[in-house]
Amino acid sequence: MTGYADPELLITEWMRDTIGGKFWTSYHLPPNERYVAPLTHVLRDISPNDLPLTLDDVLLDANTYAADEDRCKAVSLDIWNAMVFKLPGTVFGNGVLVKHCRATPPIWAPDPSVYRRTAAYRVILHGVI
Repeated sequence: MTGYADPELLITEWMRDTIGGKFWTSYHLPPNERYVAPLTHVLRDISPNDLPLTLDDVLLDANTYAADEDRCKAVSLDIWNAMVFKLPGTVFGNGVLVKHCRATPPIWAPDPSVYRRTAAYRVILHGVI
């Protein structure tokens, strides 16, 4: 059956395989998480335009949470480097090609209980599954 690839899940799985670490795609963060190991929350944001079926232009928000400030910064920058420099040109097993990924580097975001860095990634994929 033909349909849209799920960029949120495809790219999160790719990040796990590429840089390792803890990633979360559910709307709610895991209960009782202590963020000893940094956790990156990846969610799809509203896409800037409505594009044809063969092209998917998405925004992904990646928020990294950690109990340690330096680890939070390091992990969020590892994600940014992988997304901007390694992800473009990637062809997933289902044939979907990542044509482009752009983002500004992660910035600090307020959170009363942990350190948090956030970035929004614009990813353009080609192909349907």
